[in-house]
This record gives sequence, structure tokens and C-alpha cells, in this order.
Amino acid sequence: MGDIRLQQARYSGLMYLMLAITAPLGLIVVPLKLFIAGDIPATMSAILASETLFRSGIVSMFVGQIFFILLVMGLYKLLVEVHKPTAQLMVALVIASVPIAFLQGFVQAGTLLLLKNSAMITAFSQDQVYAMANYLLEVSKTAEYIVCIFWGLWLIPFGVLFWRSGFMPILLGGLLILGGISYVSNSMVFLINPAIHDEVSKFTSIPIALGEILTVLWLLIFGVKRSK
Repeated sequence: MGDIRLQQARYSGLMYLMLAITAPLGLIVVPLKLFIAGDIPATMSAILASETLFRSGIVSMFVGQIFFILLVMGLYKLLVEVHKPTAQLMVALVIASVPIAFLQGFVQAGTLLLLKNSAMITAFSQDQVYAMANYLLEVSKTAEYIVCIFWGLWLIPFGVLFWRSGFMPILLGGLLILGGISYVSNSMVFLINPAIHDEVSKFTSIPIALGEILTVLWLLIFGVKRSK
């Protein structure tokens, strides 16, 4: 039983690592490199000039969702004996997030299609095309924060299962729960009052990252706690 549990933990850690490698390209790298705040023409020019990077970001988000599903199924096998309803809730929240994440990617792809559509370029001025493309980017950003609510919610049952398992560190369970609450709070602030979001994110970004990073490292290096 111990060997099987260790294998499941290492598998889950590997899937978590692959998710951590693939998803940030589209979620972090592309916006930082290509999206210029307050300057729509510069943003659109950057997207067109770095089309491969923009497309790679979209693909990375799709691939990341596949790893996300594989991750939660591995965690379900690892933690289902702790409390099955909580494990099922964890899986359900992840599965619910996937279509929204795919929608975000589709909208971003629509941005590029709009910018390169010759019929649109002929029918509308460049400023009008850029404005429509920017609107799609704003829709994509909103979808990202909606899906982030689910990315936070799933961490709460995940953390509870770690907390109750007896073979995972209680501290990690607490950090995952805190990270989940921070994820949800960060997203809700953006959706309700975007003007203060940047200030709030200064306080939520650390707990969001800390629990998941330490969990990946624990699963890959230690797997499960050794029985005394």
C-alpha cells in the first residue's frame, strides 16, 4: 500500500510540475511581453510581430488543461480514501474550470484571427479593428479571472484532504487552503472593483504561489510521509 501511495504521489507531483511549466507561458509570459497597458496600437503591433509567441501561449494553456485533468485524477486516487465526497468535490471543481479555460484560449485565438482577417481590414479602419481585437483581449482577461475562482476553490478541498490524510504534511494542507482563499479573493476583487485589484494582488500573490510550489516539491521529492 505504501509503495502504491508513493507512486501515486510522485505521478501527481510530475503532472503538477508539467502544469506549472506549460500554463505560465500563456498566462504570464505572453501578457508581460506583448500586452502594453493603455496602448492598444502597440499591443496589437506586438502581437502581430510576435505571432508565434502569441500562438504558443494559446497552445500552452490548452496543454496545461490536459495536465490539470491528469493531475487531479492522480490526486483523487491518492486521496480518495481520506474522504471520498471531498475528493469528488476536488475533481468536480477542476473539471468545471476546464471549459472556461478553453473558452479563454478560443477568445485569444479570435483576437489573432481578427487582426489577420483581410475582409475586416478592408471593411474597417485600423483603429476600429484594433478596438475590436482589444475588446476580445478584455473578454479573455475576464474569463481568466472567472476560471481563477475555480483554480482557488479546488485548492480548498485539496488542502482539507492533505490536512486530514495523516500521510501528508498538515502545514501544506493549511497553505493550500490559504492559497485557495487568496485565489478566490483576488479574482472577486478584479470582477467587482478592478481599480483596487493591483493593490490587493500584492497581498494575495504570495499565498497563492507558496502552497502550490511547496506541494509540487513535496510530492516529487518526498511523496508521502514515512510511517513511524
